[in-house]
Amino acid sequence: NKGVIVSLDPFFHKISALAGKAHRLGITILQPICADLLSNPFCQTFDRVLVDAPCSSMGIIRKHPEIKWQRKEPELSALSSLQMNILENSSHLVKSNGILVYSTCSTEKEETDVVLSQFLDQNPVFQVVSCLEEIPENLHSAVGKDGFLRILPHPHGMDGFFIAKLKKDRINMI
Repeated sequence: NKGVIVSLDPFFHKISALAGKAHRLGITILQPICADLLSNPFCQTFDRVLVDAPCSSMGIIRKHPEIKWQRKEPELSALSSLQMNILENSSHLVKSNGILVYSTCSTEKEETDVVLSQFLDQNPVFQVVSCLEEIPENLHSAVGKDGFLRILPHPHGMDGFFIAKLKKDRINMI
């Protein structure tokens, strides 16, 4: 319960639920804000930024099989564009030598590898940092040579997730 955690979500019910859970757990460092990141609501930078991107949720299909009937292929393109915009806006909130984590509960390439590849091409100040140090040893096999964590339901017995850890390199900042 040290430091400050700023949580941003455009949906009031999600922010309200988070604030309630934090209060129940005695967490006093949370500052929940109902706002849209695309509107650039901050004029400060942070040591760590976590982007839990809106996605197709295809990674949690085993718990929510109705997803396969609700999602349409054109949505992936729209979601990829939204994710890229959110990631780009989030990148400006990261301090020099800070960490940006991009996470989705999707394993679709359009929402994971494609978004990260495009982002890194456009933002050379960010470098991939392997996720190995932060995860349990039994998930080390889920980290690819590129350093991204890809949890898949069939080999890992969990919902599908994609996580990329990026460091903002002060040396490459111009």
